[in-house]
Amino acid sequence: MDSLKDEIDRGITIKSASVTLNYLVKKALFDEKDRPIHPIKVAGDVGSQEDSDEHLPLQVNLIDSPGHIDFNAEVTAALRVTDGALVVVDAIEGKAVQTEEVLIQALKEGVTPVLMINKVDRLIIEKQLSPDEVFDRMQCVIDDVNDFIATHQMKNLPDQRVSLLQGSVCFGSGYFGWACSIDGILDRLHNVAKERAQLRKSLAKRDHFIKNVIIPIVRMHRACGVLPVLKKEKSELDRVSRVNELLSRIPWSSNLRLSRKDNDSSHTEPRKFLKKVMMEWLPAADALVDMVAVHVPSPEQAQKWRAPIVYSGDIEDECGQGISNCDAQGPTVVYISKMSSGASQKGLLAFGRVFSGTIRPGDKLRALRNDGKETKAKISGINICGIGGKMHAIELAEAGQLIALEGIDKALDKSGTLTSSSKGKAISHMRFSVTPIVQHSLWPKDKTKLQKMASELQKITSADPSALFYRDKETQEYILAGAGELHIEVLLSSLLQNSGIDVEVSKPVIAYRETVQYASRDVALAKSENKHNRLWIRASPLNGIIVDAMCGELANTRLKVLAETLVKDHGWSKNEAGRIWATGPEPLDCNDKSNNSNQPTCLLVDSTYGVQIPQDARENIIEAFKQVVRKGVIVNAPMRGVRFDLMDIKLHSDSVHRRPSSVVPAAMRAMRGAFLVAAPSLMEPMYHVDIRGKSSTLEGVYSILGKRGGTVMDTSSSLSMDVIVASMPVRCAFGLAGDLRGATHGHASCSCVFNGMKRIPEEEEGFVISEARLRKQLDEKVPNVDSFVDKL
Repeated sequence: MDSLKDEIDRGITIKSASVTLNYLVKKALFDEKDRPIHPIKVAGDVGSQEDSDEHLPLQVNLIDSPGHIDFNAEVTAALRVTDGALVVVDAIEGKAVQTEEVLIQALKEGVTPVLMINKVDRLIIEKQLSPDEVFDRMQCVIDDVNDFIATHQMKNLPDQRVSLLQGSVCFGSGYFGWACSIDGILDRLHNVAKERAQLRKSLAKRDHFIKNVIIPIVRMHRACGVLPVLKKEKSELDRVSRVNELLSRIPWSSNLRLSRKDNDSSHTEPRKFLKKVMMEWLPAADALVDMVAVHVPSPEQAQKWRAPIVYSGDIEDECGQGISNCDAQGPTVVYISKMSSGASQKGLLAFGRVFSGTIRPGDKLRALRNDGKETKAKISGINICGIGGKMHAIELAEAGQLIALEGIDKALDKSGTLTSSSKGKAISHMRFSVTPIVQHSLWPKDKTKLQKMASELQKITSADPSALFYRDKETQEYILAGAGELHIEVLLSSLLQNSGIDVEVSKPVIAYRETVQYASRDVALAKSENKHNRLWIRASPLNGIIVDAMCGELANTRLKVLAETLVKDHGWSKNEAGRIWATGPEPLDCNDKSNNSNQPTCLLVDSTYGVQIPQDARENIIEAFKQVVRKGVIVNAPMRGVRFDLMDIKLHSDSVHRRPSSVVPAAMRAMRGAFLVAAPSLMEPMYHVDIRGKSSTLEGVYSILGKRGGTVMDTSSSLSMDVIVASMPVRCAFGLAGDLRGATHGHASCSCVFNGMKRIPEEEEGFVISEARLRKQLDEKVPNVDSFVDKL
């Protein structure tokens, strides 16, 4: 489904591509009563296939999402609007770091995974494993995936582990176009449900499965000529005869036989002939669709347990009930998970899902944005996605259906909720596992195209869930931020392709964060310029568990909810939690509240006693807090995990003498002074680095990691390769992939995943601070405490 120029040139998926497909699936797949199997109902009337005595109509909304970790936000957006995830795992390499990230996101969203074990052909052809070893390797992959699912799945949901016996696992080869599952085999053997259930139990035995499934598949590879023909087999026969003779002895071959024309010159090469045979014998599309039909829940089923996960309001209100019941007659609730540029000449297309109700062109709905603001939206058109990116207009869409809407791109930013209910709440914001930690300032080579560049990049980043584009108010630089090097390259390539604008790009700028190490021993005092107002502030570090919670489950929650959670789960007293005034810093882009690095993790707490603080003074102190935590003292970076306590305050009784121009600067100086006496330090983003390659070629990897400040966390070996897991600062990771390829002669690959923030080592901190201050044109030295605090 890759259609973009960058996707074709690089051979990877960059943007998610959606398509709505209609199938007929056999009713016999749903006949067994000992398994919780449910057919998927077609949502809406979109040219669906007619029902018959033997088949059921099935509409599959398929989203092909990227595998590269830099574009993982596309996967997050796809998971929000789907009920099932087809997880593809390499039979040789096993579960990769990207697989783990996708599985964690799917399980958090309440999405049901099904498993496809790919590249089984390599086990047979390259590794030439015995049938027993092929089965054991596949079982190892299944066990590994299930162990991971069992660790991360939500306890109040149905068991989401996969099973070869139950049919939620397919195995095959994408290259040769074949796939096989136990359901497909049993369907070919018997149509009587009772007999099929007995055969399922029989095939559950390892020896029976190997004898009846794995061995015939291995023999087919041999019959097609990709493996040497054994002496005891009929080597004198031509390959078509060998294949037909083998098919005649396989009970589940469905009377398939090859004709002589299948041995024509276009299939003389054994691999091409194998591909033709396997695609006819075990077509991948049939196996995968049957698995999806049986094991992915319908929207009506899935939304019953997903409703409390995705809906931010009361599940008992009208919208909560509409979502839970997937009610086409309920209030309209539509979630837009992403925008797409270039798909419509009139503007951006908004891709999403109808969770409740029915929508039609012309409907006017409330648009609930990510920044908490509300606007009005009018739907000018409804589309479903066809093959090749073509859009097909429809007259209505009901609950459970994926759609692409026209006319609402101005009402919402990158994502948001549309609803007809006057009291309905928004669908919860998505939580991305990647974050825009790599930043560049950029400018066009042709200075006259500055505004055109800004306009085009704003459009491009609006259609990218994890990209960020803004103008620094202080330096007036245009900043483009992405999840990694490749992400930035693709964004700039899109700019050049869409507008012809070539740009100059600065060196990478890392998104540092400022923090403190322990509570300040002294309270910082600052006086207003008119000397009529005094504030005493103390700074201290927040517990790391609380910081992680504010980046995760507590993100974007109201102060009341935050306070209740701190009391319930983190040992705060009700009095202390109830006196939280504000959180910060606000995101650089007020609409972008979905990335972990952008979440407010600092608190302002009123710790005064017996003091009546006027509302105007409170608002001024909060404003000072927001400015201080947005731009810290060390390198003007946002603060992370810092708690500011207002310990005491003395204000002039006349409001004329405590105007914002007096109180705000004094409060800012007091907070900055308190920060400097609490052992300030700088934090940097870290990568979890997963390096894979043949053991004989990885000797040079350790020296490269050492030179780049990496720390080896774990090593392991799989069937054909070694795996090195390391932790590395993002600032040291630029060009890592190229260095690894050079040191291993192209035999090693790596993937880097954002893995939170960590303090910069003390011996490196001075250099990093000096470099960052120089780039931002700040004074060489960090200001000292005396620059901010006053003496009594």
